[in-house]
Amino acid sequence: MHAWRLVRPRVPGTMEDIRRSSGKRPLSKPFCFLPIVAVAALLLVLTACGGSSKLSASSPTPAVGVPPSRVASGVAPAKTAAALPTVSATSSAPAAAALSVGMQGALGYDTVLYYSTGCFACGRPQVPDLFRRYLDPAGNEHTDDLFAPLASYGGYPHSFAADWSRGDLWVALCTHGYCGGETEPSGEPVERLMHSADGGVTWEDKGTMTVDTFLYGAFGKDVLEATLTDGRASYRFAESGRQLSAPRTDLQMTPQVVPGASADGSGEPGIVWQGIAADGTSNGRFYDLNGEPLVSGPSAHSALLAKTAQGFLMSWQDVAGGPQLVGYLDDSEHVLSSWKWSESHEGQTYLTVAGQLTSGLLYGTALLPDFFGFGTDGSERGDQAHGRMYPIEGVFLKLDSSTVHPIIGLSFGLTGNSSPFIVHMDQGPVRRVATGSDCLNVREATNLQAKTLGCFADGVLLRLTSDPQVEVEGITWVGVRTPDGQAGWVSGA
Repeated sequence: MHAWRLVRPRVPGTMEDIRRSSGKRPLSKPFCFLPIVAVAALLLVLTACGGSSKLSASSPTPAVGVPPSRVASGVAPAKTAAALPTVSATSSAPAAAALSVGMQGALGYDTVLYYSTGCFACGRPQVPDLFRRYLDPAGNEHTDDLFAPLASYGGYPHSFAADWSRGDLWVALCTHGYCGGETEPSGEPVERLMHSADGGVTWEDKGTMTVDTFLYGAFGKDVLEATLTDGRASYRFAESGRQLSAPRTDLQMTPQVVPGASADGSGEPGIVWQGIAADGTSNGRFYDLNGEPLVSGPSAHSALLAKTAQGFLMSWQDVAGGPQLVGYLDDSEHVLSSWKWSESHEGQTYLTVAGQLTSGLLYGTALLPDFFGFGTDGSERGDQAHGRMYPIEGVFLKLDSSTVHPIIGLSFGLTGNSSPFIVHMDQGPVRRVATGSDCLNVREATNLQAKTLGCFADGVLLRLTSDPQVEVEGITWVGVRTPDGQAGWVSGA
């Protein structure tokens, strides 16, 4: 089973083809198949989607809940200059490898892709909509609109957070008026907190929120939120009510949830404090929960994406508006390896990385130099002829070949200034619940009287375990994991 595959558009007169229904590779040339596993949690880095409308489309600053331009910047100077980490020198770093556009990529089996659509560099909400895309065992592609159930409330998603490994999705839903973001709230705004515990299929209304509140990160059944008051942000966990305070008072800091950065070293997501410069932008410095320096990027225009076995995965620009770089830094802040995306479209350069897979494959979103020719003959373009303004595509980044591979299908049907932005990728194998009416019980053991771990609605994806199917008293049982990771059994699957 493979998480993704590369497919080459067919050259007229050859036998090359895309075997999407069977998962087979093109016949005329062997291509690379890379298995992947799930990223632990979401890191939202859709920089063109949040913050000030004047934000550069190529800025690497991660999209956090509160736009930096609206947070007060009057902070006392640091008491001890030596306590501040210095931005890493890059003079001794290996030269960055140039990234170039490769052949198209396609979703493979056992892969679930989450993405949103919206305008580019326009100050839209981070995740205004959320789609789930995957292949079923027969090779058929499915796309589900996970925010569709929220439409009955009216309004729009104001901010979003997810703990993907536990199936917990949170949405701050602005149901009336304007709930803040680019400017102050207006129009008698009402904001509600919505929670899904099954990966976005069913939703629970958790009640009203304080207006001008943004979601920062999810930790299972709780979510970190920030509320702006007189231009200053305060942080608390919505369910427990626990306050979160910056570990240092001599610096301006904002929290972010970083995959792999848990304080206990378990590899789970953890909170990292990001330094903020006097003008409200990132200063490229990051601190642990105790306020101790964790890592500094190669420039002030740096974003921390994840803590991985290869080192700190970061993206940065040497100068604002310049080429986008992505690479790994060690604990001493030396750049171990890096890649540069210099491709531009009408003078604009844009690349974000949403996550890393254990194979080393990265995934994200890129502004390509031109509209890409998808399909077996390159004719499936989705370009200006279909009303699109920008050649933005979800992409795989294959670092060993320094290539960027646009993913087929995500932009099809979009028009105007609407583009796909990858949010997260997860690996199955999964099976979709389809009872026709009732929910499906997941039980602790292969027995109809065994304790139920939950009853899941149609549309929920259950991950298959390594346990084989077993037959007990004429009933076939299949080992699965619930959205929150509990191992159990379902009958008749």
